[in-house]
Amino acid sequence: MCTCFFFHFFLKECEPGKYTPVALDDGCIECKSGSYTGAKKKATTCGDCSPGYFAPSLSINCSECYAGQFSGSRASACTNCSVGTFSDLDLATSCTNCPSGKEAPRPGLSSCTSCVAGYYAASRSQYCKACDAGAYTASLEQQSCLACTAGKVTTTTGQTACVKCPVGTAQSGSGQSECPNCAKGTYNNNEGSIDITDFLFNFLIASVKDLATVLFSDQNRR
Repeated sequence: MCTCFFFHFFLKECEPGKYTPVALDDGCIECKSGSYTGAKKKATTCGDCSPGYFAPSLSINCSECYAGQFSGSRASACTNCSVGTFSDLDLATSCTNCPSGKEAPRPGLSSCTSCVAGYYAASRSQYCKACDAGAYTASLEQQSCLACTAGKVTTTTGQTACVKCPVGTAQSGSGQSECPNCAKGTYNNNEGSIDITDFLFNFLIASVKDLATVLFSDQNRR
């Protein structure tokens, strides 16, 4: 106990952030970044900062990393979470990937942002992407887009629903961005049609129906 007191008595007083490991030594040594001395003036060593903390050189204490940042042990500074990742708590030791359907467009974020309808994102995405023409998403936080079914299309990107092909057009394929017009000699009376009906065939069917109606009317009059 006396030896310890003697050793401490002859230690040089160093300003906080510096230390001297040997009694009667005139020199004070700076604590390197990632370490600290505390407030004591006769420090004999520097302590290491724990993960989630940081300290520049000549530090008295380690400081906390805030949400959106992280650090390992003996860190000289906190590191921002990269795009597509986040940390939502102080003292983080790592960042978490954004889940699918969300984005983190810039470094240092504490949360991810949901993709709106018409957009999608895989996990760890910097940006949500617009659905291509011929596809859509109807709700938030989607990881992929849905293809329009036959008879429906989206003509531009980022759409939330498909629209029926108008009268005079048809679309038999899925995931399409346009409704082709009926060819010469064909027609279509319905919205959202899959097949273009042959004009001549339907003309004959309509003619037979009209003829049957006339004959039935004449018979009833007799």
